[in-house]
Amino acid sequence: MASASLGRGAAPAYDEGFKQFCIGCCGCCGCSLLILLITILVCTFKAAPSNVTEKFIKQQLDGDAVYGWWSPPAPQPPRVLTELRKQLDRDTVLAPVGIHENMTFGFGSAATMARLLYSATKVEGVWEKVPQKLRGVFWMKGNGIGEELAVLQYGSWFEAEQMYITGLAPLSWAWAGGKPEQAPFDGAMYDFDVTLGSAFSILGNGDPATAMSYQFGPCPSGKFCKAGTADLTYADLQVHMRELTVNNIDMKSMLQSSLPVPAWFSLFTGKFTLEEIPDTIQPGSHWRRSITWGVGGCSCFDFGGYDLVKVIDGKGEPLQPAYDEFIKYMGDVDLFAWSGFKAGTTPHRPTR
Repeated sequence: MASASLGRGAAPAYDEGFKQFCIGCCGCCGCSLLILLITILVCTFKAAPSNVTEKFIKQQLDGDAVYGWWSPPAPQPPRVLTELRKQLDRDTVLAPVGIHENMTFGFGSAATMARLLYSATKVEGVWEKVPQKLRGVFWMKGNGIGEELAVLQYGSWFEAEQMYITGLAPLSWAWAGGKPEQAPFDGAMYDFDVTLGSAFSILGNGDPATAMSYQFGPCPSGKFCKAGTADLTYADLQVHMRELTVNNIDMKSMLQSSLPVPAWFSLFTGKFTLEEIPDTIQPGSHWRRSITWGVGGCSCFDFGGYDLVKVIDGKGEPLQPAYDEFIKYMGDVDLFAWSGFKAGTTPHRPTR
């Protein structure tokens, strides 16, 4: 009886304690939800601004906010491009109608394409002004969307601002024409039509293609580069699909060329960085291209990053062992690249 009486008497106290516990939990969850909502709103309305300011454009680019293949200090010599295009297995139009109808694309083996990309972008009056770490041809190792080779050495370096700007130009970027046996994510994004759509999304109609800005600065802690170093070991990378004053790292900009996407996709934004891996075979031979995604100006979800590995060095020679690894990875799968414009067509922006 005593125990029964004790049990009946204890129940209200237990219930009251549990009630207070629930109230506390609800209050805590409510506060957390409110903080989360406030964070999302702040992030949404505070998207990352462009690294390239209007003041910079006025002072350094003669007021021209559009950076294209014509913008570096000297143009790619047409005669050289013509000779290089003759070395491609085929040079053809891949989209006979639409905004890409005047653009030509060439195919070649991994070894051929790496050599051609270097030769096409080593332009006198440009190349010698580019920081040595950025010279050569890079393999986008682990990139899951069929992009394989990239060249950074055809662009404009601004020493005082520690800013580098480069735009896609003929024979400066190469995509897989098929699926390598060891393609990332089992080649899920290596269907040719998907890869071609990805290429079109950053090339546009070529007038201009996408530009990229690299704002170099000290390496923060927690990155792949050595914390505190400031000798071009870390850069905030932004993508500019039309004007340099707009940072286009968002889902709408990335997908709208190949897929119909709603306007609110622009709220999902990313942050790209370039982080040099220390103690490699030579300075600038291995970088981490970190990618994080989020909402507005906040990005914390790490997805899509890859390694940027130099396979042709600044002197035009294969850089081992990365070069052999790349050739083995590609196997007999060809690469394709934007090679120029169809004969008889006039680009919107003439070369200087």
